[in-house]
Amino acid sequence: MDVIELHDNVEHPGDYTSGTPMYSDIPESLTATLFPPSDLPISAFVEFAIPSVTSTPQASLPNIQQYFCMEPPHPIPAGHALLSSLPIPTKSIIAALIRMAPEARGTGKCSVTYAHTDSPYRYPFWVIAFWDKVAKDIIPPLTKWQAACHFVEQQSRGMEPGRSVASVFQMQLSILPWEDQK
Repeated sequence: MDVIELHDNVEHPGDYTSGTPMYSDIPESLTATLFPPSDLPISAFVEFAIPSVTSTPQASLPNIQQYFCMEPPHPIPAGHALLSSLPIPTKSIIAALIRMAPEARGTGKCSVTYAHTDSPYRYPFWVIAFWDKVAKDIIPPLTKWQAACHFVEQQSRGMEPGRSVASVFQMQLSILPWEDQK
């Protein structure tokens, strides 16, 4: 039995046929366009195209099984903008999908859909890892940096450019990377 580690530092056991990529393997060719580079300045990070979390009420969300499809995934075009524009499921749905994916694969499901939207597009199983990474690693710091940038912008209104602490901080936001450089 293989063990899959997603971004939650919890092992998710799964039974996979040999040669089948694990659903957590986001293609490297897409990683560069889907996620902001760690050295991206904060001022650019807050503008990076990141999907939002669905605003559909929990009671209206589809059954978890509706996310899995027997049909193969559609081909993924380079720089797939649709992934950045469609809302991702809630964290609880993503966690359930992570738990259910091995079973879905075992019963012949070949792809994952955005069941919480009206998009008919079918994705490989790695889209679950994409949703997980966005929900856990991108949205939390993005929300905090957006709030900080908004606060600094409010503080600098009406002040002479370059003369306030807020304007110095704004300049730093265009230099400092959004992610901790360890």
